[in-house]
Amino acid sequence: MITSGHIDIESFGDFYTQVNYERPKDATKGLNYCNILDSERYKPDFIKTCIHRGIRTDVEHYLVKNFNWLCHHAFALHLMEPGMILPLHDDKYNYYMKANNVPDINDISRVIIFLQDWKKGHISQVGDNLTPQWKTGDWVCWTGSTDHLAANLGHENRYVLQITGTKK
Repeated sequence: MITSGHIDIESFGDFYTQVNYERPKDATKGLNYCNILDSERYKPDFIKTCIHRGIRTDVEHYLVKNFNWLCHHAFALHLMEPGMILPLHDDKYNYYMKANNVPDINDISRVIIFLQDWKKGHISQVGDNLTPQWKTGDWVCWTGSTDHLAANLGHENRYVLQITGTKK
């Protein structure tokens, strides 16, 4: 199931630009390609995103309050520079499942909060739903192994905040 909404995240300013992002050595480690041929089409060095685990405490408290239908919150900031892509995939959640003793992937929800207004070339799709021209604070949520993709084919950085949790 895919849900969406909006929260006021603008009052926290550009906190997401004031952290150090890392590029994972293998960005394919936590995902399953939806088409087996994609493992040949999209080599590990082609899949690119930058991540920062955790967020400022005040932002975290605000999000826990606003996403109170989730528990065991895990937060990460994602930066996609121009040219970076994450092709159609679903997430494995291996570390999260083990760390939080979650037996079934379908108990996990993932929320993506857009931290800036949409810009030309920024793409986000969950299942069959393309998110067009999002505004700062818009969010989309899915459960379990729902397929999704993201890309920055534009000229400016793309920032999102990711929340992983289990429904109460």
